[in-house]
Amino acid sequence: MAIHSAPFTRAGWVFEHKLDGFRGLATTGPAPALVSRNGLSYAAAFPKIIVALRRFPVAAMLDTELVVVDRTRDSQSERLRRRAVMGRAGAPERAAAFEPASLYAFDVLAIGDHNLRESPLLKRKERLAEIVDGANRVRFVDHREAHGEALFAKVCQSDFEGIVAKQANSVRKVGRRPEWIKVKNPNYSRQEALRFADE
Repeated sequence: MAIHSAPFTRAGWVFEHKLDGFRGLATTGPAPALVSRNGLSYAAAFPKIIVALRRFPVAAMLDTELVVVDRTRDSQSERLRRRAVMGRAGAPERAAAFEPASLYAFDVLAIGDHNLRESPLLKRKERLAEIVDGANRVRFVDHREAHGEALFAKVCQSDFEGIVAKQANSVRKVGRRPEWIKVKNPNYSRQEALRFADE
């Protein structure tokens, strides 16, 4: 994903919140899975997420961000990192009671046997909104069309990490996508924690 120094407003683009969490590819249905970009499984650390994926209304493959939020609804990246490495028996279940995690789905790659990777992004997000509606622990990442500067101003005011700009007609391809652009909030209060996490 490319990084852009400033937000922009442009027809043919959609803009989303950049969430402060772990990227994960989720498989829903009878054989649920949640894996990182490096292929590591989050199943043991987040058992309630796996239960939610098993109970999801349809079998699908979702592109998601795994997030732990506090009572103010702020993302807590340090809590998420701590939960991801819990190995003692029963620890993930106890942590889930006090630091519940959720999946924020921003794209759908397949529904059942239907491959959606060649569909335009906006069409994929329409389908995603339909299947996520009412699902437990899985939330839809909404977007704003064209007006990236307005969303960025709101994001900065609320102290979020930034936004992601995507071409509305883009299809899914393997590897990094130049048609997806991250715009960071330079005053984000957890900037140092993010720098440490990326190292």
